[in-house]
Amino acid sequence: MWLREETAPPARLAQVNKVLGPVLVTGATGTTGRRVVDWLARVGAEARAVSRSSETPFDWTKPDTWQAALSGVRSVYLVPDGSPGPEAITRFCGLAASEGVASIVLASTREAEYPGYERYLAVERAVKGGGTAWTMMRPSWFDQNFHTHFDDPVRSGLLALPTAEGRDPFIDAEDIAAVAVKALTEPGHEGKAYHVTGPEALSFGDAVARISELTGLTVRYEPLTEEEYIDRMMGFGMPEDDARHYAVDYRPVAAGNNDSTTDDVRRILGRPPRSFDDFVRSAVVARIWPPRSA
Repeated sequence: MWLREETAPPARLAQVNKVLGPVLVTGATGTTGRRVVDWLARVGAEARAVSRSSETPFDWTKPDTWQAALSGVRSVYLVPDGSPGPEAITRFCGLAASEGVASIVLASTREAEYPGYERYLAVERAVKGGGTAWTMMRPSWFDQNFHTHFDDPVRSGLLALPTAEGRDPFIDAEDIAAVAVKALTEPGHEGKAYHVTGPEALSFGDAVARISELTGLTVRYEPLTEEEYIDRMMGFGMPEDDARHYAVDYRPVAAGNNDSTTDDVRRILGRPPRSFDDFVRSAVVARIWPPRSA
């Protein structure tokens, strides 16, 4: 099966619940957050999944919601999207430490140390200085981006990006979540940064060729310059500042900085990361993309 069941034996389940207590999951409706919630259930750990509309509400812009979310939890999966910035993360981590939280697993990015990504590095520093043990998750680009962020271009048949022929070892968000749950529920991951990647580096052209081969879609890739990309996004109605902000995200790929793989997934999970082809096949099975006609 594409999604391997990895559940803990009964003795392990009891140990997880006894030692850890609840795990706070911020960004619990996002690409990795909801999968972390699912994986925690598989290993028998209690998840406290929070959002603005959850039973225990959590809102980065309302610090008075943070303490109730943190009360009694032993570890946190921290997705900083939507936070006001590193200052808020510093305040949150300090509160977590005062509430007895033992460790924080941060959803960061592989490009945290790349010029233009200083905001991510600042958040990492805030977590490291926050008074709890920490683990950094630095994944490569998500497979799932192709049916979320890039879904309309993929379905229209043209994906045009300022990534040149640069490659990235796209990773399945299920693997990111599985590694994060190991760090949240088992000792030995403290003070480490995991650069989790898929098994092979692909260009965006390679990726859409695989999608075309394995689905009923026909997609081609067109490389753009940054200015061409910005003009195109502005033509779709995006404000120029936003378009320039998003253009920065593609620079590490275009520069060839992302084309290496790591063995972090294999070391931590005891199996290789899932391939991009398996991701595409699963999207067909899930009816996200149409099957190829016989």
